[in-house]
Amino acid sequence: MERITPKMLSKELKELEINGIVERLETNSLIEYKLTDSGKNMIGIIDAMISWGQKHRELALLTLQPPLNKLARH
Repeated sequence: MERITPKMLSKELKELEINGIVERLETNSLIEYKLTDSGKNMIGIIDAMISWGQKHRELALLTLQPPLNKLARH
């Protein structure tokens, strides 16, 4: 997985805040984010998507031809 740049992280957090998924908290010079109730309601959905993605990837790797299967696991 690629690393996210500070600029992209800031952009994504702003979008999540605008959409009511996270709340920005500022105390002194520290900035933190926490999930809103709407964000917390999404946890089960996100967990299900992660589970599906992991299973789908495993099945996809099993159906690849042997040379491609070896390359995809690295």
